[in-house]
Amino acid sequence: MNIQKLNANHYDESLKLSSYAFQYKIAEEEYKKRIKSLEDQDIFGCFDDGKLVAKLHVRPYHIWLNQQKIKMGGIAGVATYPEFRRKGYVKELMKHSLIEMQKNGQIISILHPFSYAFYRKYGWEILSNYIIIYLSKSDLIPKENVSGYIKRFTADSYNEDIETIYDKHAQKYMGMLARERNWWKDSVVKDFYVAIYYNQEHKPLGYYIYQIKNSKMQINEFVTIDHEARLGLWNYICQHDSMINELEMKADMNDPILYTILNPKVKVEQKPFGMARVVDVLAFLQVYPFNWLSMERPIIFNISDEHASWNNRTFIIEPNKPIEYINTDLTYKLPVEGLKMSINTFTALLLKYKTASELHEFGLITGSENDISKLDNMLPNKTPRFLDGF
Repeated sequence: MNIQKLNANHYDESLKLSSYAFQYKIAEEEYKKRIKSLEDQDIFGCFDDGKLVAKLHVRPYHIWLNQQKIKMGGIAGVATYPEFRRKGYVKELMKHSLIEMQKNGQIISILHPFSYAFYRKYGWEILSNYIIIYLSKSDLIPKENVSGYIKRFTADSYNEDIETIYDKHAQKYMGMLARERNWWKDSVVKDFYVAIYYNQEHKPLGYYIYQIKNSKMQINEFVTIDHEARLGLWNYICQHDSMINELEMKADMNDPILYTILNPKVKVEQKPFGMARVVDVLAFLQVYPFNWLSMERPIIFNISDEHASWNNRTFIIEPNKPIEYINTDLTYKLPVEGLKMSINTFTALLLKYKTASELHEFGLITGSENDISKLDNMLPNKTPRFLDGF
């Protein structure tokens, strides 16, 4: 199968394939902008008789992992013409992308799937969940007054304080995107409104991003550093009661906003968002924020990964020692039996989507209960959150 990295000569073909597969038309004024955006991506394509028939984009990003940024490859634009589907093109592109991402030091990958089952076959696993809270005008009852104030802005009057809030908030979670200024303006704020809450000392402590259409407010992001900001932003939302009849609010699974409103018996939907995959287990383990003080003996990870042979190994982790690894098909005397899991499970575990105890209960990790308990104590007390589409 002929897989090539696309260059500028292929960009028009790439856009035509995208517009056909994803059923959209590119306006003439948008065309040059779309072409320009392809320059910052790695695009890999399969050709048949000289024609581009399938493709995949790898976009260069970073995510936050415990106050450090690590390189992430964002998979997007996976497309095939219908007459060439079910011939293995996407499978080979996915495998090829893993090789390229490992070469580029992109030790983790994230994508937004059309089918979770489809991408699970290649090692990606659910990254995060969020909730959508549906409220009516009668639910908009202000809480106690706080001493701070609100500033509102749009992309045209951009306020960089939002970046300070987001970066601080991101440290409470696993895997949030490290956003660049252009990403903020073009992909996050766009044509929405942003309200920032400041305390009495003029310190920015929270924001939400929203739009109002047809008497309905839709909140795409609700991010707070402390409860004062949560109260201040909620009260500001309530100030719109003369403008809206409905409120649709996206929030983190564990955000107490639902608990603190007067009537918590409202419609709430839970949805998964994004899938992640560790591309390079060794590199990921080397930067991972383990709680070394709780480690009493080596932890052994026996990883199975049929699409990335460099991960299909046994990894030995000990405090103050380089991480060792051996091929799983070799006879080797291990200090302990270790824990066995797939790359999917390994990703869900270390990004804290599920605990070791839960995954062990589900039969997705095999090993001693003592090692399972020790591992849970070694992992950060955080949950994953991801807010960005691409």
